[in-house]
Amino acid sequence: LELHDSFKPLKLYLSRQKVSRRKFLNGDEVHDFLSAHGYISISPEEYSFFDIAHLIKYASSIIGGNGAAMCNMISAPLSQLSVGIIYPESHFDDYYFRVSQSLGHSFAGILSEPNVAYHPLDQSIHNYYYPRISDDYQICLERLDFLVSSLDSFVQ
Repeated sequence: LELHDSFKPLKLYLSRQKVSRRKFLNGDEVHDFLSAHGYISISPEEYSFFDIAHLIKYASSIIGGNGAAMCNMISAPLSQLSVGIIYPESHFDDYYFRVSQSLGHSFAGILSEPNVAYHPLDQSIHNYYYPRISDDYQICLERLDFLVSSLDSFVQ
């Protein structure tokens, strides 16, 4: 990916497919879906902090799995970014929502597909207090479509 220097806003997908945990089990489908919607896939760990900051500066929206790469939203001008987070079903939090809101960015999030349809109450309580944060997870493309549509509506 050449460093961005045109006037067209970028739509970035911050992929986790090359890291050791919290990858999307259907990562190729997610990549193809987002590419069809104009998103450029990057693996943040392959770029310097300054290169990522440069790309985010020109982004209109970013999508990524819940993880530290989403903190790169701080490089965008205030109130000019739409942030979409894909949360694993086992670990839903509000960290990046709070960061995005403090920067004036728009925010939307979706949950991955659940591993099972139903958890007994004691298992649900255990999962809440002790989430399995390293598991890979499956993304429902209908939910991803909702996320993309939400981010697009923020930009218009």
